[in-house]
Amino acid sequence: MKILKFVFIFLLAVFWVAAFGEGKAVEAVNDPSFDSSSRIIAIGDIHGDFNRFVDVLRSTNLIDDKNNWSGEKATLVQLGDSTDRGPDSRKAIDLMRKLKKQAGKAEGKVVVVIGNHELMNVTGDLRYVHPGEYAAFADKRSQKRIDSYYKRTVAMLKANTPRGEEFELADNHREEWNKEHPPGFVAHRKAWNHLGEYGKWTRLNPAAAIVGNTVFVHGGISSKYANMRLRDLNKRVRAEIADPRTWGPDSIIDDPEGPFWYRGWAEQLETKENEAALDEILNNLGVERMVVGHTPLVNTILPRFGGKVILVDAGMADYYFSSNAALELIGDAAYAIVAGQRFKLPTTIEGKIDYLTKASELVNDTTRIRAYIRTLVEQLGPTYNQGSSDETQLKHAVQ
Repeated sequence: MKILKFVFIFLLAVFWVAAFGEGKAVEAVNDPSFDSSSRIIAIGDIHGDFNRFVDVLRSTNLIDDKNNWSGEKATLVQLGDSTDRGPDSRKAIDLMRKLKKQAGKAEGKVVVVIGNHELMNVTGDLRYVHPGEYAAFADKRSQKRIDSYYKRTVAMLKANTPRGEEFELADNHREEWNKEHPPGFVAHRKAWNHLGEYGKWTRLNPAAAIVGNTVFVHGGISSKYANMRLRDLNKRVRAEIADPRTWGPDSIIDDPEGPFWYRGWAEQLETKENEAALDEILNNLGVERMVVGHTPLVNTILPRFGGKVILVDAGMADYYFSSNAALELIGDAAYAIVAGQRFKLPTTIEGKIDYLTKASELVNDTTRIRAYIRTLVEQLGPTYNQGSSDETQLKHAVQ
């Protein structure tokens, strides 16, 4: 079944090229490494929630009240997954594209790494596309496009009917087909095709980027790719995105241990063995830490492995936790900015309990963060001394 799925995706991609043209060839220009002598702000998964994204950008002083760059020489790193689950991914992407130009004029930077949901849109996996994402592409010509696309789809299905079988469609086929292909669908797919406007934007973004002494990657760099140079990883990803024939179970863009889908550094136990594997990866890359998105464990910024891994997917979108949190890096120091308040990120379990207890007072829903605090308290055992934590505040946080 999986092989048939990828055969169909390849045929669909070929069909799109034939139907809508190849577009102009664009070479990748992004270098995977960026110098940074100023503050770095890292923001996690957006998932189509433009308003929440703007809230976070403003709370970190990167944009003004007109959504123009005000971050001066700062570097914004967005960890991917701008798409799916919410209606306004196009607005969020277009804002980042605008800010990249504005930041460059102010000697700042905007770096966007690829997430698995951008790749899903490029490769035609539309399970999580929000109806509003199609509607964002709708215009007066949408119905004509839909009618034309339907005719081409029927023609493709007929042409690929196995020899000896009669081609037949159900009486309600068009009615059911329309439910999955609303106005704006065709323009959305053309734009997200690997040769389209947003498909090319995705391809030109890095899979992973080093800024200062930190590597930023959506899911994480696993031990499987520990010895691959970052430039080679990005080159391979770009080549795969550009060639639908490579899409499939053997591709890096679909690999569960690849940089877009891996969840190990968010979910593995913080054992000495796992930390040693992490250290090998960081040493090979010549960095001090890895910052990842993809896995929203709690609705704030979360350090793991003594701060060598920092999770920045705080569930920003309304689909998740409606959070307002970002990571700030200045030199070797790491801070969480939660609803506009700044906390230095801890490197010990006791410090994490203290930080999360305070952060829990600033989030909309404390369920996740309280549960995580309880697991930390249990790790320390019944003799745990709260130390600098306010005892009343801690009890409230874990209730």
